[in-house]
Amino acid sequence: MLSGRRVTFQRAFRNFNSTIALNIGVPATDTDLRNGTILTHGNAIVEKTLHNALLDRGRTRTFNLTGGSGNKFNEGQFEKSSGLIPSKFSESIRAQDYIKILVELTLQAKLDPNFGQKLLAENYLTRIELSSVVQGVLSLSNYSDIVPDAVKDAHSIEMVFDLYKLYTQADRSTSLDPLRLYDLNRFIKFFIKHSQLGKAQIVLDQILSFGGNKLPCDVPTAINYLQLRCGALPRSWRVNNVPRYKVRVSGAAEGQLSSSKYKAFDKKTLLALVNSLNNPSSNWSCKSSDGLESAIIYSLGFMGQVQMLEDYIFKRWEIALGVVKSNGVVSSSLPPSSEVLVSILTSFAYNKEIVSALQLMDMFINKYPELKLDRIFWRRLFQHSTRIWDRRSDPYGQLSKGCWNVMTTWHDQRCLKLDMDIPLLEERYKVLRMTNDYNGAMQVISWFAPQLRDQAPLSPIESAVLQKYFKLVLKKHASMGYYQKPLRFVKEYSPNREFAALFRSYFFEHKERYMKRKQQRHESAQLKQKEFDEEEEDRMLLGRLW
Repeated sequence: MLSGRRVTFQRAFRNFNSTIALNIGVPATDTDLRNGTILTHGNAIVEKTLHNALLDRGRTRTFNLTGGSGNKFNEGQFEKSSGLIPSKFSESIRAQDYIKILVELTLQAKLDPNFGQKLLAENYLTRIELSSVVQGVLSLSNYSDIVPDAVKDAHSIEMVFDLYKLYTQADRSTSLDPLRLYDLNRFIKFFIKHSQLGKAQIVLDQILSFGGNKLPCDVPTAINYLQLRCGALPRSWRVNNVPRYKVRVSGAAEGQLSSSKYKAFDKKTLLALVNSLNNPSSNWSCKSSDGLESAIIYSLGFMGQVQMLEDYIFKRWEIALGVVKSNGVVSSSLPPSSEVLVSILTSFAYNKEIVSALQLMDMFINKYPELKLDRIFWRRLFQHSTRIWDRRSDPYGQLSKGCWNVMTTWHDQRCLKLDMDIPLLEERYKVLRMTNDYNGAMQVISWFAPQLRDQAPLSPIESAVLQKYFKLVLKKHASMGYYQKPLRFVKEYSPNREFAALFRSYFFEHKERYMKRKQQRHESAQLKQKEFDEEEEDRMLLGRLW
């Protein structure tokens, strides 16, 4: 019999990366459990599953309840019968008008310094509604474009920071519950995305203050910590003493940028986290994720810990430089994601170890045939290979050519379609133009020509990149004196008639220029030869006179 026992329901909330237990301290009988009902008291029914509870909450929020006679209650009837009083912003929240709420909260905070303390106390918002506003604002993909139109002369990022300050003033509890932790991490991600690392540090400090400046066992918090304090933010790295990522100075003139001061200053926490992930008895042992692994690899790379990075890769995937490859395919662990491989490639390239990075990529591909590599991986591969390319040591661009061959072979072997990626093609074109490699340009065009014919009209940037490649080929053909070959090439690979006419016109124009230059060189050579002959004849006449 289950009578007299307490019933506990547990459900993992993955967004919070924690487990919340729902305890209902009431006696439960076998009959109650079979019927799916734990307690019935008046009109209150508690279901035995969290799924049903969520459905009930959804029906409550829509205020669309139907009575036994089929008549619908209106909102006022529901509020009166249930005893719930809507907050002052409930209507705007139901309409998902988060910008309107943000503007109103910002104005109220400017007028009343203590408004944050009144936010929950005077029912401007409930605790759940406040979190909904935070998530709604931070989830807007075009936030920076919307806010300036809604409020003139308003700094969009500062408004979010004001929202954060209201959030902290409204909820002064000393405990860090999963919802609050989730909201604060969203603030950090927003500020990192908009290059406000100082504001992100402030939010991170608040999270750490709840645990005595100790990192909580939470994956999103760990990722944010590594990005802000251990160097796991590659877009802020300096490459060859030139900042790859710069932050515009507030109020600076157009084009005036400040240099990046991004640094890593907490090696101790990074090492402790790596050890905890490798320790089966640690709470972190089951917390690993692609994002966390990438952040650790970026941190090790930024700190210059190449040997530790190699050790981490070996412990995780049993792949190491200098180890003889086995003939068979080993499946001792799950393959890394494309995101993790990008972090490995970037970290080694940052330490000028691109050769080691390419060797590791080859080992991963050989060990894991099922490995999935997305366009970001291939894009980063070409970007790093182009950045470290030295024309003096590699005059024919063999490094970039090798990357192209690896990419096309990988897709061919798996019968996968290689979509046209503009940043990748831009990087490839830089090397082809510097080496005047028209054969390489022809390979690129022939690879993407079929899908160019099938797709909708090309975008302006796609048209511009395609013309670069065609013009490189046709200009070289014109200088070599070809005629039929370039015309066949244009006819076979042009995406449409308009491009074919454009490319033929370009070829004939350069062909004419080439013929004129050739004729001029020929005439100049004849003139020099004639002058030389005349000088020789004069010398012979003078010799006879002597």
